Formats: sequence, C-alpha cells, structure tokens
Amino acid sequence: MQLDGKGDRRELEVESLGGIVGGKSGIRAEAIRKTSVTELGGNKFQLVTGTLKQGEYIIYIVGSPDRVKEIYGKGYDFSVR
Repeated sequence: MQLDGKGDRRELEVESLGGIVGGKSGIRAEAIRKTSVTELGGNKFQLVTGTLKQGEYIIYIVGSPDRVKEIYGKGYDFSVR
C-alpha cells in the first residue's frame, strides 16, 4: 500500500468519519498496489508488483481478527526513490 507523506511522518488512512456520505472504514482503493506471491520454500516468498513510483510504501501482513489468539498484523515499510 502507498503511504501518504505528511511532512515529518507517513500515514495510511484506514477509517474516515463524518462528511456528506458518513463514515467509511477500510483502506482507500487508490492506495493499494496489487502484488503476486510465489512460495519459494523454506518460509521464503517472492513478491512481485508493477512499477512503483517514487514514494513511501508498506507491506502489511494481516493477522487474525480473533482477539483471543492475539495474532496481530505486521507491517514492513520502505521507500522508493
């Protein structure tokens, strides 16, 4: 997903409240970059995406929605210059 640069920080909007249409939750479609994944074996994977333009990005791995399991998502951020 592409992050929004906000001066000295980066941001990913996951919920928007108010406005004419009310609240929205989820990540904006224009922030998502499609990828394909190939398993290489030995807990290794190859991620392939189209050309990324200059900016800030995050690879977010979704965890479990089950709070009892306490499996939270993880994010790996990087820059394209």
